Amino acid sequence: CSGRMVRASSAPASGAASGAFEGAKANAAYLHNPKPEYPALAMRRQWEGKVVLKVRVLADGTVAAVTVATSSGHEVLDEAALEAVRAWHFVPAKQGGKAVESTVNVPINFNLLDAQ
Repeated sequence: CSGRMVRASSAPASGAASGAFEGAKANAAYLHNPKPEYPALAMRRQWEGKVVLKVRVLADGTVAAVTVATSSGHEVLDEAALEAVRAWHFVPAKQGGKAVESTVNVPINFNLLDAQ
């Protein structure tokens, strides 16, 4: 799992009236978002991979919807990532200083060395 800042994939808003757009962030260290559990089956079979999830974040920072944008190639890893991120909380995107709904891509890395 990555503790990096994650930015919204939405394009910035344009026009002075709309204000600056700042994307949603999921800083795992700050928000205490738990890493996904490494599935036992995947560990036994030594499966690794990167899942990219598309997350719709509400203005209050909660998750409205999560889908797999890019699969790891192993359904069990994808499902573990989905389950974890559904419970995450995000720093919401802001436009003109006001929290707004947005979409963010969240990469989740499953690496056996990190799981030890």
